[in-house]
Amino acid sequence: MKRVSVFLAASIAAISLNAQSITFNELVHDFGVIREEAGPVSHEFVFTNTGDNPLVISKVTPACGCTVSSWTKSPVKPGETGSIIAIYTPLNRVFPFNKALTVASNAVDQSAQTVLTVKGSVLPKPENYRITYRDSVGDLRIKYLKELSFPKITMRARSSELSLNVANVSETEPITVEYENVPSYVIISPKTLTLKPREKGNIKVLIDGNKREIFGFVRDLVTIKVGEKRGTMSIGSVVAEEFPSLSGPDWDNGPRVKVGGSVINLAKASSTSIEISNTGKSDLIIASFTSDNPNLLANFNKSIKVKPGKSTNIKLESKDPQKSTGNVYFTTNDPRNSLLKYQIINK
Repeated sequence: MKRVSVFLAASIAAISLNAQSITFNELVHDFGVIREEAGPVSHEFVFTNTGDNPLVISKVTPACGCTVSSWTKSPVKPGETGSIIAIYTPLNRVFPFNKALTVASNAVDQSAQTVLTVKGSVLPKPENYRITYRDSVGDLRIKYLKELSFPKITMRARSSELSLNVANVSETEPITVEYENVPSYVIISPKTLTLKPREKGNIKVLIDGNKREIFGFVRDLVTIKVGEKRGTMSIGSVVAEEFPSLSGPDWDNGPRVKVGGSVINLAKASSTSIEISNTGKSDLIIASFTSDNPNLLANFNKSIKVKPGKSTNIKLESKDPQKSTGNVYFTTNDPRNSLLKYQIINK
């Protein structure tokens, strides 16, 4: 029995003396902070064959497609070195990373496959304001179109804020943004905006319905001033009248609007007739007509009175059949429906 044990021990020792063994200089590399626009970064992991037979790296498997690798393909003789090169691509990966590469070889001392790690964090590439901020006034760039469209509000309400993301594209000079031709019901903040070179900012706009005297749709053209440069910001808003003092009999005995539909298709004809009926108990007054498309017109010169149980027809036409989409509005004295909206399509 002792002879068998001695024989096995000697055999194991012989195998160990003739085994392949791999030793890496490091198992983890930290790239630190890298920039997205700088492109791929790489690091070379160096290993040594510390065994007695040639060492062969059979496969290196990255944890994800953002990490690629190359390695020494030929057998590495005892005492010699080889390497594995890990490459990390930061494009569109703006966050910390910790990626593994699993190394498979013929080294018998690997109780498990060797795992190498690369880590770091990625800073986003600087934004090219001249591309992403499309509109401009001098060195001021505006990220989205300079037209703001507000949803409907009532005469006693304020709209929610709409924002314009802006930036100063100058590399050296600050800019100051100011405004001209601002109606009293258009509130812009801050009233004056100063931006340092390459600084981003925000312009907030809201509508105060209590200060506007015109019901329906209105488009206001506000001048944006940057030094000697001028630009125009279009602001579209819709304000409806309300009747808070009406209640009880006055409310029940008021006019009632009835319409056939709220969508009008001008695909087959450049004009159409809109029928508006009064199903209430008092006179319906159609006070005004407005449109968010200057090509859409109505034969409406003054207010129209519609008796209870009666109807009226209003002709709507388009000056340009190719530009006949939009919305038209009629203001009325119906407390339940003081603003009629028709969507005009062309299809």
